[in-house]
Amino acid sequence: MKIWNNEKGFTLAEAVVAQMILMIVALATLNGFIIGFKFNAESEDKTVATNIAQQKLEEIIKAFITNPNNMGNLHPAGITLFSSLPQITPYYVSINGVWKEALKNGKYQISYPYGLNANPISVKVTVSWDSPTNKEASVSLESLLSK
Repeated sequence: MKIWNNEKGFTLAEAVVAQMILMIVALATLNGFIIGFKFNAESEDKTVATNIAQQKLEEIIKAFITNPNNMGNLHPAGITLFSSLPQITPYYVSINGVWKEALKNGKYQISYPYGLNANPISVKVTVSWDSPTNKEASVSLESLLSK
């Protein structure tokens, strides 16, 4: 009888409580990883969107430098806002040599907030897309062009 009384161990209740605590910690850690992956995907999309906006802005600046009086012909009939259609196929980006989809339903807008007759001309490029967290996200770049 003394053998049973002197043995030390865990009761079933203690083991169940310890296992539940371990599961709660594991689930919290897993949730942290999932949130981290979503923020990483959003960061990748913002980088791609910024690159696209910069590319479009550079195209406009190059056209302006080539012929500053031709800005109205960039958008016929003095239209001051241009919007692309959402991409049917997503943009692709190479990350560490692996091509990944980016900017789901991505589109861009080019606007001249103060019109083409202002001096300097304000040019704004906005890229928008559906983010991995199911919200519409956007990035804007703006520049001034002086005649």
